[in-house]
Amino acid sequence: MATRARDLILDTLTVEQEDRVKKGVGVDHLEQLVETRVHVNEHVTRLLCDARDYCAFERAARAGQAVYDLDEVRRVSEIRSVDFRLMHHALLQIASVPYDEEVFEWFRSFEVLMEIEDDLSSVADDAKKGGYNYYCFVRNIAATDAGQVLESLRVSLEQQLETLGVSLRSRGFTRCAQVFERYRRIVPRRRVPVEEPAGTQKRRAYAARGRS
Repeated sequence: MATRARDLILDTLTVEQEDRVKKGVGVDHLEQLVETRVHVNEHVTRLLCDARDYCAFERAARAGQAVYDLDEVRRVSEIRSVDFRLMHHALLQIASVPYDEEVFEWFRSFEVLMEIEDDLSSVADDAKKGGYNYYCFVRNIAATDAGQVLESLRVSLEQQLETLGVSLRSRGFTRCAQVFERYRRIVPRRRVPVEEPAGTQKRRAYAARGRS
């Protein structure tokens, strides 16, 4: 079972990366791959729809045609982790474990948190490439308040994880807290960038030119 799960995960990630290169055309390939390995139930079908939705948004963003507000940017972040979620459903089926909505709600909050924190490590690169980055897209809307918007979402996700973790622990699911603690040891809580007002940036640039 471990080998089947590993192969599915590797294949899924490979196709997901191919999709990034080919700007979305790989989702059909991903669906065909998944159909050969797991039962495509309503949860998996929804994830494949999310994959198409996310790829369409990123395609439009790279072309400079995406229309969005803060709610849309958050929604896109919430549907982004298709690879993780397909992996979880595949492992669930392979291990013959029944679906538990509360467990998957915890997964979803954890995945969004990991994604937005990972975005903080690649702000400059993603801004140059034009790909999706939660912080970059929030900054396009909220400007100097971008850090506050991201931090508010992060605190909300951490609170959700804590609340869900307590509930799950009372039902005998004890690993969630351990997983999050291990994550924090590997990935310390990243600092949120502080954006300067446009006027301050211009004055700083002018002063630098004067010194040169």
